[in-house]
Amino acid sequence: MTTTLRRKIAAAFLGFFYGGSVVNGVNKGIDFVLNGQTTLIEWPVLAGIVVIIASGLAAFLAAYSSQALFIGLFSLVSVLLLFLFTSGTSNLTTSAVIIGGAVGVGLAIYGSRLPLPIADLEHGRLFGVCWTHWLWLWLPWQYVVANVVWFLVPPSLLGNATPSAWDLFRDLIKTPVLLVLLGYSVVEALKSIRQDAPWSRGSATLKFLGWFLLFPVVVNLMRIFGFL
Repeated sequence: MTTTLRRKIAAAFLGFFYGGSVVNGVNKGIDFVLNGQTTLIEWPVLAGIVVIIASGLAAFLAAYSSQALFIGLFSLVSVLLLFLFTSGTSNLTTSAVIIGGAVGVGLAIYGSRLPLPIADLEHGRLFGVCWTHWLWLWLPWQYVVANVVWFLVPPSLLGNATPSAWDLFRDLIKTPVLLVLLGYSVVEALKSIRQDAPWSRGSATLKFLGWFLLFPVVVNLMRIFGFL
């Protein structure tokens, strides 16, 4: 499927910003959980896992939205180079880059072969959402990633007392439910700003803010106070 040069350029930036925002979002989540006592760079294994996820996302989004493999590879290389520039070179970071590159190439090939809906192609959309929205959605996307980090940390570990095995187990089995709820909120938020959504601009804005910002906060509070 052929796409315009403008869409290819936009897709390259889309992959880079949304893939790179995964790293920023994880850093924000760690900063919030640990009160700024450490950063992602100080956890090399976690940093490696994050860059593999970030590079895969960058490659897929860029390749899928542009329908071009080389655009996906460009975004992939950009994210990996950014990681190397900020993290330095070591055996662990080099291994993470190699694995991330392999995962990214596979996802770029898949994304470039996954056909775009004709309506998205003709009207400048991605997943039904206008391209102009994707120019700023990478900012709240970091908030979503930070929430994932927050949901993955058991509340019983945040206090000063050592948690019991039962408390830790109970928190861990809640994690998949929390992640599903977060994913649902993201999908509903994007639905509210789709071009075919049957809402006025004001209603769409309120729905977006409710699903993207308020809903995760409510879920977090319910988790902390034991209602979930």
